[in-house]
Amino acid sequence: MGRLAEPWYTRETGLLNHVLTTRQPIILYASHTDFEQSPVVPGLIQEGTRGVTLSLGRKVVLPLTGTLADTDHVLGHELIHAYQFDMVTTRGSPEPGAARLPLWFVEGIGRVLVART
Repeated sequence: MGRLAEPWYTRETGLLNHVLTTRQPIILYASHTDFEQSPVVPGLIQEGTRGVTLSLGRKVVLPLTGTLADTDHVLGHELIHAYQFDMVTTRGSPEPGAARLPLWFVEGIGRVLVART
């Protein structure tokens, strides 16, 4: 997974002109069933969800399903969210900055930026 994540980190750091302020945790599950039952993600994970990035703690959580190319694409998309959350979070604030962003904006930017790389 590190070999997939490193090129995304390089591309997204350059594209967004931002270096993540901390190490990025990535949590992997062997199947979508295991992913759906993750204790890391609060609430229910829907069947069609391919990955999640938590704004609080900025953890990327995804299953290893489908092809390696599919997993790579989902990883890149979720890492974009990690950058978004890192860029808008005010240090020392109890509320993640991403909580103030509408979901359509967060997801839209993620789709556009991954498509550009």
